Amino acid sequence: IQQYDGEKRPFYFKLSGSKIIAIGGESSPEVPSDKVSVFDLNHTDQGWRRIASLNRADVNFNLVTHEGDIYAFSSEEKYYEYYDDSLNTWTIVRPPKWPKLDIGAEFVSHEGLIYVTCATNDEKRPLYSYDPSKKTWKTLADYLSFGT
Repeated sequence: IQQYDGEKRPFYFKLSGSKIIAIGGESSPEVPSDKVSVFDLNHTDQGWRRIASLNRADVNFNLVTHEGDIYAFSSEEKYYEYYDDSLNTWTIVRPPKWPKLDIGAEFVSHEGLIYVTCATNDEKRPLYSYDPSKKTWKTLADYLSFGT
């Protein structure tokens, strides 16, 4: 397997089908990056392939793959970028009514929706769903409790 030769240190890896996506990476986590590379596990002889850069650099991405597509959620602002593999382009999307995503947002995808939870200053951990086809958010739970 070829060594990752993109940036000095990739920030985020995500498996999507047979592809590993690496987003970010600079010599310091405080340096914003817009670099994206892909490694296809079905074609390991091709090694890492650089795809189009994000439109905006960021220091902290919330990366999720959904139904074969790649979404890079901004850590600082209320937008995400969607990758169109057929055009090798990223598009910025600003959905309305963006929830407050605080500390350590985590994203997963399941059956047409993207789910996110994160810590908040008041120690709640709300759960939201996002429908990319409608560009709408929904609050599913106000807090996550590990109590008995």
